[in-house]
Amino acid sequence: MAKTIATINLKGSVGKTTITAGLAEFMSLKFGQRVLLNDLDAQINLTTMMISEDTWPELNKQGRTVATLFRDAVDRTSHFDSKETIQRSVSPVKLVAGVDLLPSSLDLIELQEEISAVGWRTGRPRRRWSCCAMPSRLLRTSTTTSLSTARLTSDRSR
Repeated sequence: MAKTIATINLKGSVGKTTITAGLAEFMSLKFGQRVLLNDLDAQINLTTMMISEDTWPELNKQGRTVATLFRDAVDRTSHFDSKETIQRSVSPVKLVAGVDLLPSSLDLIELQEEISAVGWRTGRPRRRWSCCAMPSRLLRTSTTTSLSTARLTSDRSR
């Protein structure tokens, strides 16, 4: 059974990203949990912390970031491929092998305006967000400017 852990603070620069990364690594190393970090922050700090600033530009160029997921929702397309996009065993800590990452993109800055506009044009939010659904057995950690969420599950439940 998956568990969700949230670290929330509306103030910036209080360590949400660092706590999220550290918690994911701790849960993986100490308790054998598989953790998927979903970086939803347009500042891409969690992404670059886990896969480096050198790797990220190539993934972004290939459309292998969460921005493709949101672009699909806005444009009503289906280019996002979670299996291709999720980066496996991304922790820089050598002993930690159970932390994966759904990388973020600077493109989310532009997409935020378009996502907001979808609701204004239609008078209601679009229901097509089901494209965002991911297999429930995956672990999720989201980092935004004000929210960090971790969903954890043991290797036994996979």
